[in-house]
Amino acid sequence: MDNVTNQIDKAFSTELLEDYGNISIRIIVLQKSAEAPTSLTPEDSQTDEPIIDKGKTPVSSYLEDPKRGKKCVVFLVNGQRQHAWDNSFIQSDLEFKYLRNRMIVIVDVDGMKPEAIADLMQGSRNQFYEGKVYEAISSRVIATLKGDPDLIRLEAEAEEEIYELKSGDEVVKRALDKLIEQGKIERPKRSIRFLWIPEISGTREYLRRYPEEVKRIIAAINLDMVGEDVKKNHNSLILYRSIDSRASFLNDICQELFEYVGITNRERVHDRGWTNMLNPIFDPNGSRDPFYYNIERYYGSSDHIVFLDREFGIPAVLFNNWPDMFYHSNEDRPDKADPTQLKRAAFLALASAYVIADAGVDNTQKILALIFGKANVRIMNDLEKDLVFKIKRGDRKAFDRLFEINDSNNCRPSADYCISLNERKRNPYSEVNTNSQEKQS
Repeated sequence: MDNVTNQIDKAFSTELLEDYGNISIRIIVLQKSAEAPTSLTPEDSQTDEPIIDKGKTPVSSYLEDPKRGKKCVVFLVNGQRQHAWDNSFIQSDLEFKYLRNRMIVIVDVDGMKPEAIADLMQGSRNQFYEGKVYEAISSRVIATLKGDPDLIRLEAEAEEEIYELKSGDEVVKRALDKLIEQGKIERPKRSIRFLWIPEISGTREYLRRYPEEVKRIIAAINLDMVGEDVKKNHNSLILYRSIDSRASFLNDICQELFEYVGITNRERVHDRGWTNMLNPIFDPNGSRDPFYYNIERYYGSSDHIVFLDREFGIPAVLFNNWPDMFYHSNEDRPDKADPTQLKRAAFLALASAYVIADAGVDNTQKILALIFGKANVRIMNDLEKDLVFKIKRGDRKAFDRLFEINDSNNCRPSADYCISLNERKRNPYSEVNTNSQEKQS
């Protein structure tokens, strides 16, 4: 390990109880790998829960038996490995879960008395006999390492680093402040708050704990499982609109931005010859895939249902990639994500939030015009569906009404309209055929 930069590399001797003699302990903590996270520990893991790391860690090339855990604590007799513990010992016994991927411990028992070594070796040629001498060694190693000030300091530093990584809202806040300071965007008139809390239960507890803040919340955007690789997962980013009983401008603002990114982040035949995408949003480490999206009616099963609940009454929408081929499985890992799609989802969420947060006299008319236009489209679509349904039930007036609507709005007849028209031409009892029969008679 001479060519490896170590944060700790020290050795000391300690005496065992029961007059078994001395053992020497060498502790090595490697620098955190640049490409590996400080810890891969799940958020809900317990200190006594063994974690088997399958990915590459800074100590991987020095450890044995990677398939059954990292043998990072080795015991030497005459310079040969006789016994070993995996890195669950570092997490559960020492409670250093952020160091377990970077820590190696070498225990040399040659300083013990011959009868004590004989007691250890009576078990097996591959491991120690776990009797009184073994227990004395284990207790001394744990007590020595658990109280080492250098290890305690490194664990605290690593924990602080992880905490900072989790504080994504502060990172986003700094990014927004930078854009504002550079004059690229104006400071919004209202605050934008980012929440990373336990799903549903944490959201409800937060809103109940801060009732005064709830009164000031205009809208909420819930991002759940976004940024997925659309090719690996065979899906698209979906905007699930808020429920109709919580009427709000939120739906149409988000939909407008979805449609904008959808048009500008795919290759269209209209733009061939001079550009592939009008305004692409790419990440340097992501794909160059187009942006696939869908606009769907309300669906629950995530944090937005808490905001929409009668207790709080806050309009909320959901951004979600679906379907998810690896949902709630052991293959649901970061390699199924796409930095480009994640960047697009982040842009959509932030842009939507910014429009709402900065709404004022200067842009209210634009927002109202957007809502009015999209509301008219929805009304027309619903009316057309109703008329098509009536046509299929034999309502003759509904057919003429549908034709008038499409003609007056210069609209292309829908697929249902065309099907109804063809069915009517084949139907001898339709109004057109009946009139022609009456004229012939």
